[in-house]
Amino acid sequence: MDLYSAIISELQAVIEDHPQYKLILCADLNTEVDISSSVSDLVKNFIGSNNLQRNDLLHPTANRCTYVNESQHVESCIDYIISSTDLPSVAFNVLDLDMNLSDHLPILCVFSSRSTGSGDTVANSSKLKTQSDDVRYFRWNHAPLGQYYEQTRVLLEPIFAKLDAFDHSVVGSEMSALHDKLEITYNSVVMALTTSANFCVPKARRNFYKFWWSQELSELKAAAVTSSRAWQQAGKPKYGPIFQKYYTDKLAYKKRIREDKQQETMSFTNDLHDALLRKKGKEFWKCWNAKTGIKNKCTRQVDGIVDSATIAHNFSEHFEQICQPHTASFNDKMNAKYEKMRSTYFTPVIDKSMEFDIQMIDSAVSDMSNGKAAGLDGLTAEHLKYSHPIVITLLCKLFNLFVHTGYLPYSFGTSYTVPVPKQAVSLSVNDFRGISISPVISKIS
Repeated sequence: MDLYSAIISELQAVIEDHPQYKLILCADLNTEVDISSSVSDLVKNFIGSNNLQRNDLLHPTANRCTYVNESQHVESCIDYIISSTDLPSVAFNVLDLDMNLSDHLPILCVFSSRSTGSGDTVANSSKLKTQSDDVRYFRWNHAPLGQYYEQTRVLLEPIFAKLDAFDHSVVGSEMSALHDKLEITYNSVVMALTTSANFCVPKARRNFYKFWWSQELSELKAAAVTSSRAWQQAGKPKYGPIFQKYYTDKLAYKKRIREDKQQETMSFTNDLHDALLRKKGKEFWKCWNAKTGIKNKCTRQVDGIVDSATIAHNFSEHFEQICQPHTASFNDKMNAKYEKMRSTYFTPVIDKSMEFDIQMIDSAVSDMSNGKAAGLDGLTAEHLKYSHPIVITLLCKLFNLFVHTGYLPYSFGTSYTVPVPKQAVSLSVNDFRGISISPVISKIS
């Protein structure tokens, strides 16, 4: 009782310190508020004195129980969502999922709210987004590569047929039209690879997949889900063979998860071993941290600022200033020298020996490292390596057309700058150096 009173007092202090905010309290209160007890009376007084409302009373549901202990056949309602009375809720329900390893059932409440659009609101939302980044990456090691291979073939073959019919011997006004066709063709190749990956390759956070997960766990999970659905369809009996099957499968799945998860700190599976064998130096530790879920320490404050939008703007101005010429006179002198040299430069006649060939492109793609950052087009080396080989032929033809026509796609000149800390503790924009991330296809040529 003393501990419960202390917690209620702390919540009360938080509310009184922030009177301008609305409140949503989602909690396992460890007591049924509707029964008569000293703890329940504390909760009722807390709700009444702060002008709060219980959303389970606003939206009555058929199933009120939120805690179910199947082994002891005990049910109760101890989980609640409590909110300010001026914060309208439009729906409330206690969810009954196919597979739930907890004794508590999840509860759902939908609120209706309107953003004011003020500057403070935007700034606050930026801070929250920075603190809870949910960046997802293509997980090629968990992808059906055969499906991606076939999907790229289907999308790239029509592009290859059109490119094969190109005539690069045009001159004059026709050259502009050819440049437009090359731009469209290149963008079509990028779109085909991107679409195929989005359709076939799963996206997840770096530590989403656990290396200790096994085929046996997948089978136990499938069996538990199947018996759970059968138990629900039978009306959730408390006794009998259906209940026993459901309870046994759930217990076996839950027990095996606990056992295998403990192995995370005691041993490593063949998958982790094989992944680490392919790495060297920094790549080894990068893979180790990704597989074991160790989070990198990221700088969240630069020049005393925590707002991500302001930090990005400051980095933009900083790197732009670095790229400016030291003096206008020296810049003009170097520009005049360049123009003079350019006027006397003559392009040599391009013959077959100077063209790209398929073997050269294929070797360049094979030598590219996996796991690198994507350019602005979203493509990485994996998009090319796991694609149908027709992409190599396509790129070879495109590169040769670029050489013969003297044209490069617009995106070849685009990149984004990533600030990298020069030292462990970085507090100012001057403590960072910038690296540019270019499109992966531009690196091949």
